[in-house]
Amino acid sequence: MQLSHRTVLCGRALRSFIGAGMLLATALAVIPARILNAAEPASTENTRQVPVPYSFHDSFGMRWNVQADGCIGPDATDVFDAGGRLFVGQNEQYAPNAQTVSYDEARNELIFPAVPLAGLNVSRRISVDAKLGFCRWVEILENTSGAPIKTQVHVNFALGRAVQTTQGVPEDNSQKTLGMAIFDGNHGLAMLGGGRGGAVAPNIVPQQGNDQVDLTWDVEVPAHKTAAIVHLQAVRPNANDAQTFLEKITDRQALHDLPNAVAKAVVNFISHASAFGDLELLRGDLQDIIELRGGDQYKGTIQEKTLSLQTSYGLVTLPVEKVLSMASIGEFHPTQLLITRDGEAFGGALQSPVIHIQLSSGQVTSIPVASIRRFGFRKQVNEPEEFKYEHPMLLLRNGDRIAVEMPTAAIAVATRYGNLQLQPQSIGALVFQAEDQPVHQVLLTDGSRIAALVGTDALELRPLSTGASAAVSFPIAGVSRLQLTQKIDEPGELTPVLLLSTGDRLAGVLGGKLMLETAFDTIAVDGAEVRALHHAGTAPTEVQITLWDDTTLSGRLKGDVIDMALKSGPLLHVPAALIDEYSQPLPLPPPSVLEKLRGLVSDLASDDWKRADRASSELATLGPRITGGLRALRPQQAKPVQERIDAILAKFEHKSDAPTTAPAPPTPPGF
Repeated sequence: MQLSHRTVLCGRALRSFIGAGMLLATALAVIPARILNAAEPASTENTRQVPVPYSFHDSFGMRWNVQADGCIGPDATDVFDAGGRLFVGQNEQYAPNAQTVSYDEARNELIFPAVPLAGLNVSRRISVDAKLGFCRWVEILENTSGAPIKTQVHVNFALGRAVQTTQGVPEDNSQKTLGMAIFDGNHGLAMLGGGRGGAVAPNIVPQQGNDQVDLTWDVEVPAHKTAAIVHLQAVRPNANDAQTFLEKITDRQALHDLPNAVAKAVVNFISHASAFGDLELLRGDLQDIIELRGGDQYKGTIQEKTLSLQTSYGLVTLPVEKVLSMASIGEFHPTQLLITRDGEAFGGALQSPVIHIQLSSGQVTSIPVASIRRFGFRKQVNEPEEFKYEHPMLLLRNGDRIAVEMPTAAIAVATRYGNLQLQPQSIGALVFQAEDQPVHQVLLTDGSRIAALVGTDALELRPLSTGASAAVSFPIAGVSRLQLTQKIDEPGELTPVLLLSTGDRLAGVLGGKLMLETAFDTIAVDGAEVRALHHAGTAPTEVQITLWDDTTLSGRLKGDVIDMALKSGPLLHVPAALIDEYSQPLPLPPPSVLEKLRGLVSDLASDDWKRADRASSELATLGPRITGGLRALRPQQAKPVQERIDAILAKFEHKSDAPTTAPAPPTPPGF
């Protein structure tokens, strides 16, 4: 039976919720392999075996000749010699020994078998969107072992002609390049290697004057989990058209029609899978629509003005203009789930025993709620395709999603760092239910994640859409997640991060003094001067420390804890025995050096241009090691001085990109 219009809940209906970070994964968006392998049983009736090579065609005249290893072979257009050869780990090539592969006719997709590579089971899915004119690869990495596996995924494109020009497509306000438009003298090639906000970013390296382009991703696949990498290729007549394709294509289009379990595993795009699983919402194009349990559909205009639902937290009454759809959940004692146009979901029992619908003939008929499988309202004019979430959201274990007022009181949590009183503004989300998570987890707005226990039996929150005039008590046992901010930032490239052996990640700066017992002395190290620290040795607190000037010290940390000032505000006392690795891209120099820098920066503002130029030259000579100090002094300076500092920092960044064999700058006296 063909529906007038269907919205898959795990796709468009919840994309903005997840795209805004509302369901942000705490590490990578990976799922258990057993779920992925069991995905999409409904599609198997459209699956058959086909021989390889197999050819797809798109509306732009491109013929995609898919070979036995999933790469694109040559044809008369001479776009690819071998487009999309896959390597994993230390250049282990994906080369399945198969003469046929599965073809999913509904998705226009080839499904290649799994091959063991670099400790993972690696398979590929390749499809062509004929209308939009692109080929999509999904590289699936399954880790069946009991330990996480870090590896590199490498896809090589051997073009039919040499690369002549390139134009990268960066992520918004980021140095990450998500895609690249390439011109080979005859065709424009659009290569997309990731989406905005993806946990894993691509590295795209074209070889100018050569016919090789390499895409790589550094991926960690946790134990007993599966991760997926999605990338696209489109062929256009020229470079401008290829660039336009990359600028216009949306993540929704790139991930369209992915099986739900595969979508949940994607790590280089924001996951577009929902906590509602495979539940579909019924929608009408021109009319409202009611679908009965037997399969019949009634189209017309639903007559109810409001819908009242008895929930576990009280009676919820919604005007029908706010309701998007209803689905009946359960077989033996079904309840109703109302989805609103704002993306909320309320589960319970509809208080009206019937739903009235006026058919196109004008007749009004009453349909018992017990006979209804689902119903949906017609699309409204200028209806957005995605939900916009502007308020905190409470997710219950039964599937309900409720917009709530931002809490005002501090939230008490017990952690391995002690009892903390966290301000709601510093919390991105409280996760009460997650796979392989024995305790609660706090996701802070700075990207920190902390295992914790919320110190209350219930959350007192005021729902915004239910008509509640006072806070409602939601027992913790029934809560899955409380999302307080729309976006939870991943730590940026310049953010200092401490990783612990427990899996916690802390975004912030080491504070106080670290006392390091070396073989011959105890050395005091200022935490702000530490560039890197990692566990090294057999004892739990044996570490190696790299200072701001690349001095390295090894020894045993004295004391049980070290101080960590988080970017979001809290000061934590971290058990020294749990330290795995700390990285600080911008450490501060010691006070004596910082004072010298302060004097040179002051000279940059001098009216004597010779003095200013001399100060600029001396700062540049000191090299990238003073980057942290300059950045710390920059905000207090006048704009002309800030511009001079920016020019010096730009030189440092250029030096850091130079080959590692380049000679180090001379060390000035006193440093």
